[in-house]
Amino acid sequence: MAELSHSLENLEKIGKDNPVAISAVVKLIASSQQERTHWMLADYLGKIATNNSEAISALVNLIWSSPNETTQLKAATSLAKIEKDNSVAIDTLVNLIRNSQDGLTRRKAIFSLCEIGTDNPVAIETLVELIGTEPDRPLLLKAANILGQIDKYNQIASEFLVKIIRDFEVKNILIPATGILNKIGKDSANGIVEALVEIMENTENDLKRIQVVWCLANIAKNKQVAIEALVNLINKCDDESILLRAAGRLGDIHKNNPVAIGTLVKLISTSQDKDILWGATGWLGEISKNNPVSISALVELIRNSCDEHIRLQAAESLEKIDKDNPLVVATLVELIRNSGDKNTRWQVADGLREIMKGKHFATAVSGLKDCLTSEISENDSNLYEICYRVIWDCAQNMTYPDFYQAWHTQPTNSPIPDRNHPQNTDIPTLLKQLQPTDKTFPVPLNIRALEGETDTSAIAQELCTQLYQTIFPADTDIPAIRNAPEFKRLIPQLKNRLQKQHIALILHSCPCEDALSSFTRKLADTHMGIHIAWITDTPLELPLIGFPVDGDDLLDAVQSWVGGISS
Repeated sequence: MAELSHSLENLEKIGKDNPVAISAVVKLIASSQQERTHWMLADYLGKIATNNSEAISALVNLIWSSPNETTQLKAATSLAKIEKDNSVAIDTLVNLIRNSQDGLTRRKAIFSLCEIGTDNPVAIETLVELIGTEPDRPLLLKAANILGQIDKYNQIASEFLVKIIRDFEVKNILIPATGILNKIGKDSANGIVEALVEIMENTENDLKRIQVVWCLANIAKNKQVAIEALVNLINKCDDESILLRAAGRLGDIHKNNPVAIGTLVKLISTSQDKDILWGATGWLGEISKNNPVSISALVELIRNSCDEHIRLQAAESLEKIDKDNPLVVATLVELIRNSGDKNTRWQVADGLREIMKGKHFATAVSGLKDCLTSEISENDSNLYEICYRVIWDCAQNMTYPDFYQAWHTQPTNSPIPDRNHPQNTDIPTLLKQLQPTDKTFPVPLNIRALEGETDTSAIAQELCTQLYQTIFPADTDIPAIRNAPEFKRLIPQLKNRLQKQHIALILHSCPCEDALSSFTRKLADTHMGIHIAWITDTPLELPLIGFPVDGDDLLDAVQSWVGGISS
């Protein structure tokens, strides 16, 4: 056997599809009476021959002449490699799967049949037969993966995978099953999305819940289904790992989603787990765009964290969220100046040099100039060199008067925006920071388009459209309504989708004129769970609530009102 192995090694040096090597192996097969020799030679032919008639004929003869199942298996497997869809190879594998009494032989035959591909009808029919009958779960998962790639059989494969996910709790089954479903699952498959939602809501297995969240977010074509399921999960869950993944997936589907951002910000503020902090910080950079809540949380984290890896992650996320924001630039400058970690300094400086433009150059110069002293050069040459390079870049892009002024301006730490007491200069942005409570979902609506409008049907439709676009951005089928009663009929359905008992509308950016005031008074109904507040200086009558445009702590006041509903 050792001598044969050495001979095959010498033949292999000749190269693939070499007729001399193939003929030599075929002759060895014909002359040998040893099954183990046949196994080795059959394997070898599968490696060196492609569509070669001599090799095909030799393997077919070997299958027909040998009673040994292992010989048949190895010959059929190599034959299928040499000639795709060879009928003898497929028939042999199918026969072994159906009739062999040896579990290992059946398993290897199934594996070989799966390797043949998705376009052979006999192989496909055999794999379909296996679904639900073969006890070897890993092999069934492989079969489901093959079938799921064929439109005709996608439903069968998807249903099987959902059943596996529902019935099994162990990691080595759940992870591959959800991974395959994530790849092959289609929203068009009947009941698959609904089944995943049901599993997610009812399972006590944290790993299963996390894996299903991942699947659901990718499969659901109607993203609102996934959004509602994820919001519901976040509202019910207190496990940090699940909250992290659910919030991340929610924000991935719906950028700047207030529930997702609020959850990640809370994790950053409260978690003691470095992995959770790392993940929440990274997710904020992926799902936020020009979001002041995210920026504030990350700036605060950079100021207060002692973990340089977390601070660097937060800096990178800030650059993604709003690279043109003066606060972001000032925070990066401050981090370079104050960090004691060389890697953090270098990476933040590289990021800063890429995003700086306009007035940012002056911020960097004034913030880093005090690091260019002989004392720092002697005691911390790394900091000196980094600051020198950044300031040199700035100098290349500034006029001399601007550089002179920046050089003689004292650096100041950029204030962290207080999420509890922000300024009211940008009410739309401010109100986006409102957070849902256990019972109430706040919905700020910019109704500038309704200024001067007196037609009731136009007011009703615009408010309805704004509401749907704000809370269900994926919805394209917005109801047509004409008045307050028709609007009210939508409220139970909306509350059910949001999984909340109350909806709080906060109307802004439009004068509270008579027609609008009259309509919103008719719409507000505490018993139905629809509450309305205006950001206006106009005095209002109950059930409407008013908050002055320039009132102190506007965000805090509105959030307190939302929190007090039904309490």
